[in-house]
Amino acid sequence: MIQLTPRLQMVAGLVRGGGLVTDIGTDHAYLPAYLLQTGKITGAVAADVRKGPLDNARTTVEKYGLQDKVSLVLSNGFTALDPDLPSEYVLAGMGGNLMADLLAAAPWLKAEGIHLVLQPQSHQEDLREYLYQNGFAIRTEALCKEGNRLYLAMDADYVGRPADASPLVCYLGTLADTDHPLKAEYFTKVLTRLEKRLGGLQTMDDTSEECAFLQTLINDIKERTGV
Repeated sequence: MIQLTPRLQMVAGLVRGGGLVTDIGTDHAYLPAYLLQTGKITGAVAADVRKGPLDNARTTVEKYGLQDKVSLVLSNGFTALDPDLPSEYVLAGMGGNLMADLLAAAPWLKAEGIHLVLQPQSHQEDLREYLYQNGFAIRTEALCKEGNRLYLAMDADYVGRPADASPLVCYLGTLADTDHPLKAEYFTKVLTRLEKRLGGLQTMDDTSEECAFLQTLINDIKERTGV
């Protein structure tokens, strides 16, 4: 059986299962293969924008004898997928801003029953902003360590109602209301990034307004999280 990395194991834990999963940016198709091997899903679509990774996925599928349960699709995001095929959707290992762009290019995802599992490598605030503004509810946010790197994953349902997408909410997500043991480390990383950005802007002209915004956001995050 495939042994997943902690990052992919975290993602697998957010998949509800019981049906089909589409893994976008599948690379080696380790995640759908694992989910099939454990019986959590009944079938999978493994999609990638490049032929090389899709060939890697084919190797995995053939190695574990899953050819009858996995469809391999060359697709830029959702473009080559069948919108009428009931599925959970997984996007993992890409930037949150790219994920937001891919989701925005597939408006058919804004439908009852859509469930997304997302693991943004960066710019998590951009992804949260898109989800909140476009009627998705973030249900769970998870964190894990893999070596010295901290990873975040989330899952979301389409509910049809926009939610608060203020900067504070988009940078903190749902983690501030949990007792997750890694949340302080995550918030510290968020603050470090914002403070570095603020420091760079302070050396430039005509940035006083953005600097004031960032300083207020930094202060609000510290007050809300206690970091």
